[in-house]
Amino acid sequence: MLGGATNVFGIIVIGLAIFSLANTYAQDIGWKGAAAIDQDPSGIAVVTIFSATPLDLAGGNVTASRAMTPEGIWAYRYSGAQLLTYSNDRWFLIVSPASPDYHSRVVALPADGGMHVETAVPRR
Repeated sequence: MLGGATNVFGIIVIGLAIFSLANTYAQDIGWKGAAAIDQDPSGIAVVTIFSATPLDLAGGNVTASRAMTPEGIWAYRYSGAQLLTYSNDRWFLIVSPASPDYHSRVVALPADGGMHVETAVPRR
């Protein structure tokens, strides 16, 4: 007959093994999802950002230009980045690299009063 401590130890080992398997499975699903978005981001919303100050948002899919506001003030316009998600008052954008040798990167922009963001979802 096994003691109570041995039973508790066995339950802990089984629990850790299940946790480890779930962690490995979730990590695998996450990597595959990220790779799929990196390979074909065409279904993700495109973002246009209007900012009073320059953002230094460079990438292969981003076009930067100057635009006049209705008040006659010059602003900066960035088009082409793609929206990954919006969370905790931050815009998480996918920006393609300038070189095809690198994967896409994610840029986090705070949603503050000096910025106006427009999104457009591609038609399917």
